[in-house]
Amino acid sequence: MKRRIKPNSQMADYEVVLTFDDGPRPPNTDKVLAALAQECARATFFLVGRSSAEFPELVRRMAAQGHTVAHHSCRST
Repeated sequence: MKRRIKPNSQMADYEVVLTFDDGPRPPNTDKVLAALAQECARATFFLVGRSSAEFPELVRRMAAQGHTVAHHSCRST
């Protein structure tokens, strides 16, 4: 993966950053991916290791659709 945000980078007034934590979990992640695709938007997903291992196809879809995939923890408490 490549780094997309440079330290101290500035955003334009109209930009927002979308992040999602503690996934992936169907069917919620499927709905989020569909909504993002419909709006041609990208997001960063902070994933839980156990869920990622359980649903690797969702992780692959996130990356294939151009989203940033990051590690949250091995398990969520």
